[in-house]
Amino acid sequence: MLVLIKLIFSILLLVLAGVLISTYFHGCANITHKKLHHSKKWSIGISIVINILLIIAFFCLVGARLQQQAAELSDTLLKTIVHLKSQMEQRPLGNKILNFLENSGNSQINASLVKNFFSSGFGIVNDLYIIVLLAAFFIASPSIYRNGFIKLLPTSAKDMGGEILVNLNKDFKKWLQG
Repeated sequence: MLVLIKLIFSILLLVLAGVLISTYFHGCANITHKKLHHSKKWSIGISIVINILLIIAFFCLVGARLQQQAAELSDTLLKTIVHLKSQMEQRPLGNKILNFLENSGNSQINASLVKNFFSSGFGIVNDLYIIVLLAAFFIASPSIYRNGFIKLLPTSAKDMGGEILVNLNKDFKKWLQG
């Protein structure tokens, strides 16, 4: 039961992330629509292209610095581990811990850690892919998903559900605007 609740919560978070991204692009499209007086579809396309260009420009300007800092972090972590090991070797308890780790078959532990690291890394990539895919669907035709959600509600709650979704949309846009 607990696993099912965790799974449902994860799915809801992915859907919420997709909705937030979609709301952001629709907000940008509204600004583009007001300034350039294009149709909504053109405005969405323009806002997507502008945002992609901004992301590319950001990584072109900052990417080399990020790569340099990642290399520095890697070097610093390696030096820190070597320093920690030398400090532990100087103390009796630290020496016992190091001997225990060397003799306890830590190759299995290391293999397990590497496997968990890569599986979580691929899990993050899969989650990002799902979020982008959901956002694309929500951007393309949000009314289909809004109406489908309202159809899931009981007949007596459909009007109130529609009003709540309209208010949520307004609140999301205000929240994203700051």
